[in-house]
Parts: sequence; C-alpha cells; structure tokens
Amino acid sequence: MNRLDRALGILLLLSAGHPLSAEKLSQRFEVSKRTIYRDLDTLNALAIPVVAQPGPGGGYHLMEGYFLPPVSLSQGEAISLLLGLLSLKSHRITPFSGELETARHK
Repeated sequence: MNRLDRALGILLLLSAGHPLSAEKLSQRFEVSKRTIYRDLDTLNALAIPVVAQPGPGGGYHLMEGYFLPPVSLSQGEAISLLLGLLSLKSHRITPFSGELETARHK
C-alpha cells in the first residue's frame, strides 16, 4: 500500500468519529508508528484537520464539524458493488469484514 492510499484509509477510519491511537493505526495498516505520524502530517498538509487528543481514551480524530462529502455512485456502480459484496459473503471470503459491512450499509 502506498502512502497516499494509506493516508486515504486513515482519513476514512477517522471519519467514523472515534479517536484512534497511532498504535492502533500502525497495527491496522501494518506499518510503524513513525509512518503513521508522517501520514497524519500528509493529511494536515492537505488541509484535513486531524486533531490529537492526549490521554487515556485519546487518539487522533477529525476536527468537529469536518466531514467528507458523500460518494456519488450511478445505479449500475451501486449494483455492481452490492453484487461483489454478496459474492464475497457467499464464498465466505471476508477480508476487511467490518469495512464490507459498512460499505454495504452505505
């Protein structure tokens, strides 16, 4: 996974609204915490307001009020994605199972 893909993945995780520590992000993306810090700096350089919340239960989150614009899909694109999700589920292939479920809801 390249740096930009990982930064986008971090952005999507942070958009869920729950603070995530650098440790959890590094485990999720299988990189070092230092790499996560660089990715967070990349997001800040792109004017995405990532905020650090220190202390227990803290972590990184997006500034209150910041949101990602919704993804617009054509009817065909949406149907294709749903069929792909159903196919993965029927074959019991569930990489990123949490992400598959949230994508299905969207």
